[in-house]
Amino acid sequence: MTTIGHAPAAKRFVDIEYALRWAYRDELPKRQHGGSSWIAGTPLTPVRVNFSDIGEYFRREPGFPEAAGESHPDAFLIEAAVKGLEAWKGHGFGPDPAAAGLMHGIDHMAVDHIQAGTEAVAAMAGIVSVNARAATRPRWSRKLPEPFPDNGPNGKPKVLINEMFVERVDRKGVYYEPVSNPPPGAITFIKAVPSRPIRAGLYRQGAYCPLVYRPSPAGVVAERAEYAAWRMGLEILAGELEGRLSAIVVLTPAAPWRPWCFDRGSAGQGEMHGRPPELFKALRDDPYRRLTREQEAARRRAGRRRRLEPRAEETRPVTGRRGSREGGNGTNGA
Repeated sequence: MTTIGHAPAAKRFVDIEYALRWAYRDELPKRQHGGSSWIAGTPLTPVRVNFSDIGEYFRREPGFPEAAGESHPDAFLIEAAVKGLEAWKGHGFGPDPAAAGLMHGIDHMAVDHIQAGTEAVAAMAGIVSVNARAATRPRWSRKLPEPFPDNGPNGKPKVLINEMFVERVDRKGVYYEPVSNPPPGAITFIKAVPSRPIRAGLYRQGAYCPLVYRPSPAGVVAERAEYAAWRMGLEILAGELEGRLSAIVVLTPAAPWRPWCFDRGSAGQGEMHGRPPELFKALRDDPYRRLTREQEAARRRAGRRRRLEPRAEETRPVTGRRGSREGGNGTNGA
C-alpha cells in the first residue's frame, strides 16, 4: 500500500524589512504574558463601568486577544536576533567619513561623525525594533545646512564686536571695563558684545553678524548615522536568520545604503529618498545588446549581400500631354 504524504508548505521569500514588520506588528502582539491585569501576576479589581465593552477592555491583557492564536515561532527567532544586535555596542563606522557617507555634502564642517556613528550603533537594536513596530524607516533631512543670520530678540540680525575688557579694582571691589590698549601685565579677556551703529548702516570696524546653520549640521549627521545603523542592522539580521526560519526566507534589504547621496556618481549611485535600488539599472545604462564575434561577422556579410543585390526598376505611370483632342468627343487624349 502506497502512502501519499503531504508536501511541506513552500517558504515565502520576504525582504528582511517586511519580515521584521510582520513579526513585531502581526505576531509578537499575540503573545500572552499571563495575569489578569497590566502588571503580570498582580490581579487588580476590574473597573465598574456602565458599558460592558469598556469594562472588558480594562480586564484583558495588552496585545491581540487570545482568539487571534499563538505567535508564530519564527517571530520569536526574529526578536531574539534583534536583541542580539546589542553585542555591537562600542563599534562605529570608522574614522573615514566616506565609509558611511555621514559627511556627504558637509565634509567642510566640523562635526564629530565618529561619536555620532558610535552612538547610533549602540542603539541599533532599539532603532530596528521601533521602526519595525511603526512600519517606517529612519527619517533624514534632504536639506543641507545653510547659513542664516542669527536674529536677536527684536527679530533683526545681531551685530556683535569682540571687545577687550580689563580687570579693575576699587573700594567697591573688582569690576571690568572695555579698553583698546590694556597696560602691560593687566588681566584681560575678550567677550562678544552688541555693537551699536554709528549711523544707519554703519558700524565700528571689526563688527560682524553671527551666522547659524539650519538644519543643524550635528543633527543632520545624527539622522544619517541612525539610518546607517538601521540599514546595517538589517544586513546583519538577514545573515543571522538565513536558513533558520521555518515559514519564510529572508532576503537582503532593498533599502539603499546612503539615500542622501542622490547625486550621480556619488556613494549612493543615484538612489533617491525611500526608494529601493533599481534592479535593472545596468540594462538602462547599457541598452544595446552585445553581440559575439560570429554574430558581428554574419551581420556584416548580410549587409554586403544587400548592397550587391540588383534593385528592381520601379514602374511608374505615364501621363499624357494636356490639350490634345481625340476625334471630336472633346476629351483629352493620352
